[in-house]
Amino acid sequence: MQASKPKSVGSIDKKRARDRRAQQKLRADRLNHTHSLEANIVLLEQQCKAFRTSVGFLWISPNESAPPIGSKVQSSNGTPLSPAKFTGLNPVCDLDLSLWSRLPLNFAQEPHISENLYSCFNRPDLVQASPDEPSPVELLYGSSQNFLADRIHKATRFWPICDPERLASGLLTYNMIKWLTRPSQESFGRLLGFQRPINDQLQRPHPRCIDFVMWPVLRANLVKTFHKYDLKLVFAAFTCSLRIRWPWGKSFLEPDVTNSLRVHKEFYDTFTKIEGWGLSDEFQTQYPELLVGPKSWIIFPIMRHASAIRGRFDIYMRQHHAVYGPVVRFGRDEVSFITAEAWKDIYGHGHQQLPKVLSSASNTLDIISSNDTDHSRYRKALSHAFSAKGLQAQEPLLNSYVDKLIERLKGIAESNLPADMVKWYNLTTFDIIGDLAFGEPFGGLDNSEYHHWVSTIFASIKAIPFLKLKDAYPLAFKAILGLIPKGIMEARKRQLEHSRITVQKRLQTSSSYNRGDFMDSMLRNRGEKDSLNDSELEANSNILIIAGSETTATLLSGATYWILRNPEALAKLTDEVRSVMKSEPEITAQKASAELPYMLACFDEAFRLYPPVPTGLQRRTLVPTRISGCDIPAGTKVSVHQSAAYWSSTNFHAPDRFIPERWLPEAKSDPSSPFYSDNRGVVQPFSTGPRNCIGRNLAYAEMRVILARVLWNFDLELCEESTQWSDQKAYTLWEKPPLMCRLKLRESFRG
Repeated sequence: MQASKPKSVGSIDKKRARDRRAQQKLRADRLNHTHSLEANIVLLEQQCKAFRTSVGFLWISPNESAPPIGSKVQSSNGTPLSPAKFTGLNPVCDLDLSLWSRLPLNFAQEPHISENLYSCFNRPDLVQASPDEPSPVELLYGSSQNFLADRIHKATRFWPICDPERLASGLLTYNMIKWLTRPSQESFGRLLGFQRPINDQLQRPHPRCIDFVMWPVLRANLVKTFHKYDLKLVFAAFTCSLRIRWPWGKSFLEPDVTNSLRVHKEFYDTFTKIEGWGLSDEFQTQYPELLVGPKSWIIFPIMRHASAIRGRFDIYMRQHHAVYGPVVRFGRDEVSFITAEAWKDIYGHGHQQLPKVLSSASNTLDIISSNDTDHSRYRKALSHAFSAKGLQAQEPLLNSYVDKLIERLKGIAESNLPADMVKWYNLTTFDIIGDLAFGEPFGGLDNSEYHHWVSTIFASIKAIPFLKLKDAYPLAFKAILGLIPKGIMEARKRQLEHSRITVQKRLQTSSSYNRGDFMDSMLRNRGEKDSLNDSELEANSNILIIAGSETTATLLSGATYWILRNPEALAKLTDEVRSVMKSEPEITAQKASAELPYMLACFDEAFRLYPPVPTGLQRRTLVPTRISGCDIPAGTKVSVHQSAAYWSSTNFHAPDRFIPERWLPEAKSDPSSPFYSDNRGVVQPFSTGPRNCIGRNLAYAEMRVILARVLWNFDLELCEESTQWSDQKAYTLWEKPPLMCRLKLRESFRG
């Protein structure tokens, strides 16, 4: 065999050179591809940042411990139900018997998102034969003994989610199908509050699959716009993105006493609240328009100002939270919360204070609207008057005005004429606070009429929405300037001028010093570096009059109304006051606070149902800020909307009912109590943090002594014309109509 000729050195070098060039080209291609990917990543990050800015409060942080929509309310309270049971899954809502038979309005023919789930509606007999309480194992792994659980298992087993989400969504689906196939009070009672149909579901025809979505905001928007989407794609993204705020790797099942698996108690408490659920960024990236709040207000912000001018802003905000959940974006840069956690994140201690949102109605020289430095100075100046020693010194003055109130009411009782308790409470609190702030009362109780300056306060409050409109839309304000009642704007000017004149009069009267009142406290360091100048004295005296009188009278009016609307509460409270207090002089602020627990519970419940300030007090984020588990962009106005938070079924059992018992110690400590899981920490009528209300102790002292003495002296009855008294508009404060009551001297005082 002939041997092959050896290759020449030249040909080997050429091959090596070709290989090197090929490798260099491959490396260059890879490098170019890497650079291209990096450029795409930078572009995506820019788009992502822009998206965060536009819908930042709905953005999902990569941190899995943070809830994407809403927030996990941290509470030491557990559920009153056993984690092993799922009947009555709704511990925070009353069973409204008028709603259980109202089913969502579904199409006769609709696209089937899941054949296994839709087949359940063809066999209602097998659904109803399934147990009311499925076991976790049946939902996770199927069961030949439980038709409904087996169908849900088959429908969810291929979903790209983890077992905690699979189990929790399966439990919610189980109870929803039970109710839809055979509506009853019992099956409706097993639905969670956020599962129950909203008005759009009851009024607009829509595919049935929408009814299984957890979030009311998603259901509302899908019902209105489902025809624009391929629902199979929407629900594919939805199931991929479904999350529960549950630590990775932590067991969500635990053995019971029989060694059978049941749902872990903490896991149960998580998924039975809407704050425990979330959606990852995949869904929000594809369908951000489905997660916004009231679109009309976002697109046309002037509409929210129009609602405020009409006194209906807070009514709409309560409706928005009922539909969209605990976090609502209601303007282009405005977000409202109704969680206890939001109070701490927005107003609380432990972080840099978010600045207040000011308007032309604000006076930066007063304690409410001032910056942090001046606020500390004003608070220090007033601290002596509001200290325990100061309040003790003021109690004789307080009692002297309550004496006058009781004498006036006795005269009305003897005349058999009805009394407007709103008016009499206002006359009393304004006389008290006028004496404490200015050194002289307004003479309301002496004359049985409002002082002209007090009347201007009521009128000037209505000017606030107009001034906010002026700040936001100067041209629109000019266009409607001629339509604004002249008395509203004039009243505000007269009110401020009267404050100035009265303060100057006090300063020029030497005999008015050393009275131990608010003005004395503010004048203690007169002439020193941090002392208050005349303009600051005028501004703070004016705000103390409004904040220290109108709000106290408002709470007294609300408490009286709700107590009279509930005969059992009235009888129980009256008996407590008259049995504990053997004589009227025994009724002091200290004794009322220490020995009348049911009265304190009545006031707490009145604060919940009728907060003196029903709206939200806005702050502005300066940097991206995490609030109640949501990432909020810089420059956003944020607040906790008080009446929406206090009336929400996510926070309270039977939220629309006056039930003082929810505030008693036994309700807080007894797991069997229906009020055990009430989120009481969300009720903060005096705000919280370093800028909370400095006068809360004075307000408590006034309202406790006044109500106790009224009930000690009189039997009260609500007049027919005031039975719907609570239906009110609000302009930052409530617009209170007369509260007409019939008073009778208690039986032992007659004849």
